[in-house]
Amino acid sequence: MKLLWKIIHHPKILWVQFIQKRYLHNQPLFQHKPPHSSSWQWQKLISLRETFREGLRWQVRTATSISFWHDSWLYLKSLLPFKISATVDESAKVIDFITDSRS
Repeated sequence: MKLLWKIIHHPKILWVQFIQKRYLHNQPLFQHKPPHSSSWQWQKLISLRETFREGLRWQVRTATSISFWHDSWLYLKSLLPFKISATVDESAKVIDFITDSRS
């Protein structure tokens, strides 16, 4: 679980940069689909994602990296089961839905 935490929260660590290039190919961790040819260690780490995600809570600040549909930023689970239309962009970020009411 600590390794998954590092992948999300410490992108400047050399090990995380290696993982991003080698395995994730700069895809978000929770949207990555590992190929069957991945090492057993990587497949095991990826298999822990859902358990890890259940314990995550996001603090919405700039909202530029929080997935609107996949991350649990609003409820205990992602909003994906509540998606109404198939045409909704699943890669949308929370920031895409925020308007500045001060103007």
